[in-house]
Amino acid sequence: DRKILNNVSGEFRSGELTCILGPSGAGKSSLLNILAGYTSNGVHGRITVNGLTRDMRVFKKLSTYIMQDDLLQPRLTVEEILQTLGLLNHKDTMSERLSGGQSKRLSVALELVNNPPIIFLDEPTTGLDIVSIRQLVVLLRLLSRQGRTIICTVHQPSASLFTLFDRIYVLARGMCCYQGAPQLLVSYLAEAGHICPTTHNPADFVLETLIGDVEVAAHLSELSQNGKLCRKLDRLAARGGSIFFKIGNDGSIPIVNFKFCLSCVVFFMYTYIMIPILLSDPGDYLHDNHLPNVGTAAGVGQVSALHTCYLRYGLSAFSLALYSNRGLMECPDTFCLYNDPKLLLRDVGMTNDSYVIQLVALVAFTAGHRILAYFALRYTLTAEFSSKFMCYVSKVLKRNV
Repeated sequence: DRKILNNVSGEFRSGELTCILGPSGAGKSSLLNILAGYTSNGVHGRITVNGLTRDMRVFKKLSTYIMQDDLLQPRLTVEEILQTLGLLNHKDTMSERLSGGQSKRLSVALELVNNPPIIFLDEPTTGLDIVSIRQLVVLLRLLSRQGRTIICTVHQPSASLFTLFDRIYVLARGMCCYQGAPQLLVSYLAEAGHICPTTHNPADFVLETLIGDVEVAAHLSELSQNGKLCRKLDRLAARGGSIFFKIGNDGSIPIVNFKFCLSCVVFFMYTYIMIPILLSDPGDYLHDNHLPNVGTAAGVGQVSALHTCYLRYGLSAFSLALYSNRGLMECPDTFCLYNDPKLLLRDVGMTNDSYVIQLVALVAFTAGHRILAYFALRYTLTAEFSSKFMCYVSKVLKRNV
């Protein structure tokens, strides 16, 4: 079985007209069928509506799907939403005598009878002339401005129609290569090394770029995923920062802020430590007899280890940046033990510490670790260096013995 869609994700907003763009066989119709709920077999993932898991019984009542082929009754008379769709002059015309553009607008009109908030359209511009296409896209844009979510697939829009869409979703080989405003597509491609000529249609250029090479689609898909992660990171940072809004001058919780500084330093340390552990085989830990040894947990470090651990310097720099050379903080309670930051620094043993020294120590730790990593890799990859290094170590050991 061939995988049509490969780990695609995205967001479709209300009040916007979104165009799913891509070459033939990219998976546009398949994605639209999945979003509309017409395809569920072999689909793995999660679709949410307003942050909640989609309930198909409710979703089918809220959405409508206009297929590529207009399935109209041949003797039906146009009666609904005539003024909005520009069909008022054809109210007595049989639907079989309508032009292609008028038939497409009639299909939209029939679906608008129930006023659905979500509308899916599969290739609505197929078989229409440029004037009818523009009228249809302008109509869909007008309907989206009324609060509806409108998603349509378009094979190859012209340059004038391309800018009418609020957002575009580019698919290639089942991967999402771009999602955003059409005005930003050219700069996005330029960052990836694909310069669109000034006189070229951006829609045509992105399709030509994606059809040529498989690696290009994979590279653009990776950039798109990174962009989505960056946007999520910005939202997460805004939410996390709002938790600590206006508490920097609160004299009743400096010790809580100090614990937060400690948590940040420890988090970053264990994050990097976990990377080789996650990449290693879990069975390797069972072969080392010293790892599950209970006596390992009873070891007590020396006091001098405090001055050779980069965690202390990182925590000191963090705390000194917050509470060094500060006046009294506001105390909302009757008594605040640490409304004077000097008392907190005294109790945690950082009164005589210098912020500059902490930074110098951290830079020294960084340089030292990189040098050790360099020699470790060189020792591993170079047999000649390995033998010389072992000879040198053996000589040193013999002298000491």
